[in-house]
Amino acid sequence: MKDYRHLLIEDWDQEKLDNTTVLLAGAGAVGSQTAIALARLGVKTIVVDSDVLEEHNLGNQAYSRRHLGLSKVDALKSIVKEISDVEFIAIKSLIENLKFDNYKIDVLLGALDNIGARYYLNAVAVFSGKPYIDAGIEGYAGSVRTILPHINSCMQCWPSIIKERKVRPSCSQDPIPSVCITAGHASNFQVMQLLNFLFGKEVSSFITFDLQRGIANPINLNRNKECELCGTIPSTG
Repeated sequence: MKDYRHLLIEDWDQEKLDNTTVLLAGAGAVGSQTAIALARLGVKTIVVDSDVLEEHNLGNQAYSRRHLGLSKVDALKSIVKEISDVEFIAIKSLIENLKFDNYKIDVLLGALDNIGARYYLNAVAVFSGKPYIDAGIEGYAGSVRTILPHINSCMQCWPSIIKERKVRPSCSQDPIPSVCITAGHASNFQVMQLLNFLFGKEVSSFITFDLQRGIANPINLNRNKECELCGTIPSTG
């Protein structure tokens, strides 16, 4: 990499980033901004999304009019090529249809508006032992959840959290209101948690934020040893 300013940060480990492959599920409001940040940092990324870019996406996603009609993953690939030479793999597919064994993946990132797909990635993380960093937004608020399988809680450990936050089942069924600044904030938290994990720093298991109120709250979520998913699957480590 060139002499980028982030290389001047104390304890920055570019070699670690260069040797990491991230799978990013979702190339919408949060995912598009996360993918671009990863490209700037030199992280090899596999992006999976099945959508085609439409006019209404331009209000909160990192695309421009020249990308209309393209798949979101191909549009992102063209943006990344203008920023970095880092390897970027674009896969137009539902995440549930991806053959994970075909790829070397170190960390899973989720930027999905479908709760079923998020739970699916959670299960993939628990079965594979790969960290999973999930981001979600609505309005001016959002959350980022970092799942370290068999260390902290998975998404099924405390399902009441999802119910209490009234997470909607799917954006396609009921569009979720959001704004670009909320998506950008969630993306920044998501990438920061990735950096903390890769650099051996403390990771927050759950962060909620509300831009309108100007607050962010880290919450420690311990693993539920009686969890129906991660409590029954032995550690791969």
